[in-house]
Amino acid sequence: MAGIFRRRAGRSDDREGSRHLSRWPAAAESGRVGKRKRTLYSVTTAGRAQPGRWLTEPGGAPVLEFEALLKVFFAEHGTKADLLATLAAVQDWAAQQLAEDVRTADRCLTGDGQFPERSAHLVLAGRILSDFADMTGRWARWAAEEAGQWPQDLGEATPNQEALTEIARRTPDR
Repeated sequence: MAGIFRRRAGRSDDREGSRHLSRWPAAAESGRVGKRKRTLYSVTTAGRAQPGRWLTEPGGAPVLEFEALLKVFFAEHGTKADLLATLAAVQDWAAQQLAEDVRTADRCLTGDGQFPERSAHLVLAGRILSDFADMTGRWARWAAEEAGQWPQDLGEATPNQEALTEIARRTPDR
């Protein structure tokens, strides 16, 4: 399990940009926005041919960065109140994200969405992101209800056997 959970030491923005630079020829220009450093990337003429080649390669496995989940994973080292506050914050995030998804979808349905010429592709990506927010909110509500029944000493919590059985019975849809 250790390979699944890891806390990132800092922001990855520059690392991600550098990684993409190696894949698509691009120019990088450093600058500032107020006191914050920024790097502005632009694709070079040679780089404009790269997306077609890149799209022929299979993508890597999804990567999930979810600090609240890491806090749940190590919850026995904190308090029950800390755990419940973390789960409440996840529920708040999910509700805010879903509200934004609804606004975005409504704008697209009325013809006011950004990039209407790309809407078919944006729906494919938007659907999984919205489904993720919905699933995360449902999970956080379930987890808060579950943890709410636990003793104050989280080290004494017992696993939900029904949830374990449900997970054990899952089969891939392929």
